[in-house]
Amino acid sequence: MATYGRIDEYDESEEWTQYVERMDHYFEANDIEDKDKKRSIFLSVIGAKTYKLLRGLIRPEVPNKLSYEELSEAIKNHYVPKPSVIVQRYKFNTRVRRNDESISTFMAELRALSEHCEFGSLLDEMLRDRLVCGVNEDRIQRRLLAEPTLDLKRALEIAHGMETAAKDVRDLKGEMPNKHSMNKLHGGRHSDEYKECYRCGGKHDHTKCRFRTEKCHQCGKIGHIAKVCRSSKKVSSEKRLKQGKNFRGKKGRDSEMNKVEQHQSDEELAYNLFSFKDKEKTPPYREKMTVNGIDINMEIDTGASFSVVNEKTLQEISRGKGNLDLKQTEISLRTYTGEKISPKGITEVVVEYNNQVSRLPLLVLKGNGPNLIGRNWLENICLNWTSIKRLAKPNLEEVLNKYDDLFTDELGKLNGVTAKIYVDPSTKPIFVKLSRYHTR
Repeated sequence: MATYGRIDEYDESEEWTQYVERMDHYFEANDIEDKDKKRSIFLSVIGAKTYKLLRGLIRPEVPNKLSYEELSEAIKNHYVPKPSVIVQRYKFNTRVRRNDESISTFMAELRALSEHCEFGSLLDEMLRDRLVCGVNEDRIQRRLLAEPTLDLKRALEIAHGMETAAKDVRDLKGEMPNKHSMNKLHGGRHSDEYKECYRCGGKHDHTKCRFRTEKCHQCGKIGHIAKVCRSSKKVSSEKRLKQGKNFRGKKGRDSEMNKVEQHQSDEELAYNLFSFKDKEKTPPYREKMTVNGIDINMEIDTGASFSVVNEKTLQEISRGKGNLDLKQTEISLRTYTGEKISPKGITEVVVEYNNQVSRLPLLVLKGNGPNLIGRNWLENICLNWTSIKRLAKPNLEEVLNKYDDLFTDELGKLNGVTAKIYVDPSTKPIFVKLSRYHTR
């Protein structure tokens, strides 16, 4: 009788469970169902070394007294002892998708790690949660968290779709993925061929640089920023603060006064200082906050991690209720051009707004820069965004009433101007009737 396939001796380089799976397939392919025959074939093919090991594992029993399943289980317990469920779940719950790893590969790894976790009927939920928490890409993670009801199937559809879309965008633009991050898009097919932009120092075409119309804070010329300025003229960080710059911050640990996120090798909270020529065209949103009983006008800045005030405002707050204990802080600030600024200190104040009261940290900066409401306050104080964002729509009647003196039927009068009338000497005088208009 012809047989299908062949089973070799067991090689320890192969997982025992995989060897047993191949043995089961061999039995099924050749219609071997007799238990004694299964046992005999198994003992005949495993090899002398494994057979000797097996006899030692089952002693005082002998191989021909046990079933095929019992014999294979004995060897399995030797080669593959039952792993700790706690350890296996720890490995599962700490698995994070690598930068160069696809969604499919990540999910395959998660399924392999879940083998000994004993999740049972909760397996799909655990896989879904690990996908959301470990996808390691903010764009996909935000999209998954936005779903009100999310199961594993839907989560995979979204993640695969966004991964494919990102790849399609790169293909359409002719971009190559970064070797450290396959999901991060970089501008330009041959971006590495661009020389350093003399306007900002970036790797792109200087004719498309967004700083080509900006004014340099060092030399005052248009077309580049201070970071790459060739002028020897230096402007101190304190002077830039006095010019009323606006702070923008990276995400730090806002809820703790002196604990900040490590940025490269420095313990610093990075801020960027911006100054636009057309700042008046886009006035900032401001709100009145009561700080230690003193009303303070502050600019809302969702880009700043911390709320900050200048020294003058600190003096005003000091006259309010409560003690103001200004402490030293390890937080350091960075300007847009990379210069460090050390705050004067940090304190805690009582903030009141629309019947809301919170005790919150506040950074104090030297100079007279703007007072900013940062994200650490916005997380605790709910602002009335409706009133802040309300736009006034002027109507014709309001405009006419406001400038009624410009729309009268009477002759107007120009004040404060001395005029000289030039008359052509060759002009002959003529007599006309008195005009109905007269001077006032």
